[in-house]
Amino acid sequence: MMGFCLPPRTLDVAAELKLLCWMHAGINRLDADRLLEQGVRVCNSRGANGVAVAEHAMALLLGSAKRLVLKHEAMQRAEYFPLYEEGTRAAMLAGAPCSSSGWATSAAGSRGSRARSTCA
Repeated sequence: MMGFCLPPRTLDVAAELKLLCWMHAGINRLDADRLLEQGVRVCNSRGANGVAVAEHAMALLLGSAKRLVLKHEAMQRAEYFPLYEEGTRAAMLAGAPCSSSGWATSAAGSRGSRARSTCA
């Protein structure tokens, strides 16, 4: 069984369950005593969605820098909002793995932006 949550009576129904792959870093939200009693092995997938989380963080960062929410709201009200502003912005991608999928390069390609990777 693999899942993001374990409904309360799942262990009653799944009496022959042998393995639970928990999609979180920790197992503190599981009934460890009950699982041990039933002989269910538990594994977790720490970091399995790390790339997706990092990409989402980059999307939020770039969306914030481009003021996308304000532009979207102005568009819905049919009001003028400048697409680009004078000057440049700089972004530093700290903590991104050096083998990343070119985040710094992608960010540097944005109009009027400079990006620097922390990789040597």
